[in-house]
Amino acid sequence: MSDAIARIDPSVLSKALRDVEGVRLDLSTEEGAHQASEIVGRLLGSPESEAQLLAAIGKYADPMLEAGEPLPTRYDAIKTTSPRVSSDPAALAPPIGSAEFDTYVDSSSADASEAGLADLQVATPKDLGFEGDEGAAPPSTALVEGILRTAQRELEALDLEKQRHSHSFLSRWLKKKRPEPGTFARVVARNRFTVLVSIDNARMVSWDHVTSGGFLYLKLMKRGKLAFRGKVPLADKAAVNQRLADVFADEPSVGAATLHAVRLAMSQAAQPHS
Repeated sequence: MSDAIARIDPSVLSKALRDVEGVRLDLSTEEGAHQASEIVGRLLGSPESEAQLLAAIGKYADPMLEAGEPLPTRYDAIKTTSPRVSSDPAALAPPIGSAEFDTYVDSSSADASEAGLADLQVATPKDLGFEGDEGAAPPSTALVEGILRTAQRELEALDLEKQRHSHSFLSRWLKKKRPEPGTFARVVARNRFTVLVSIDNARMVSWDHVTSGGFLYLKLMKRGKLAFRGKVPLADKAAVNQRLADVFADEPSVGAATLHAVRLAMSQAAQPHS
C-alpha cells in the first residue's frame, strides 16, 4: 500500500483525503504517510467509499490523467500454441470481447433445428410468475442470443467509458486487481436459462429469463435484492439495451460477464448431444 501511495502526488492524495475524510495530513512525514496508508486501506474496503476516494483523487489529478495512455477500444485476436485440445465445449469458447467469440456463438447458434434443445420442455411466463400467452411459441435461440450480444457490447462500451471517467488506473495503483467474476449457468428449459455471477464466492447477480411470444421475461437479482422484474419486447433492441444498461449502470463489467455467460449457455445448449 505504501508503494502505491508513493506513486500518487502527495498533494493530490492529501486533498482527496481531506475531501473524503475531513482530515489534514502531512504526507511528507512518516507518521502522515502511515496514517494515509491506513485510511486508504479502509476506504478501499467498500465499493462506496472506494468510489468516493477515486473521484476525489481524479478531481485533483486531471493533468496526470491527460498524460496517461488511452485505453484500448478493441483487443487483438487470441492466439494459442498448445498442441492439446480440450474435449470440454466450455473450454473451447474464446474469451469475452474477442471477435472469435462472436464467430463461435454464430456458428453454435446457427443450427435452426437447435437439436440440443429438442428434448427439453418449453417454459412459459407463468413459470417466472408473469402473466402471458401460455401457448406462444418461443423465439429461436439464435435470435435471442444476437439481441443479448448487442446488449453485452453496449455494457462493455459503458464499462470502458466508466473506466476512463472513474480513473481506474489510479485504483490499480492503490490495490491489487480484483478477481474476474465467476459464472455458473443452467439450462432449465428450451427457452429458460439461469445464470449466477459471483466474486470471491459472494453472489452478485442472479439472472433468470424466459422468452415467449416475442418478449424477454426477466427476473434479475443483485446482491440479494430484486433489481429488475418485467418483460421487454425483443423486437425493440434499444429497449433491451437501455433496460440492462440501467440495471448494470454501477457495474457494467458484471453485466457484460452475466450476458456472456447467458449467451455461452444458450449456444452450447443448442448443440446436438453426442
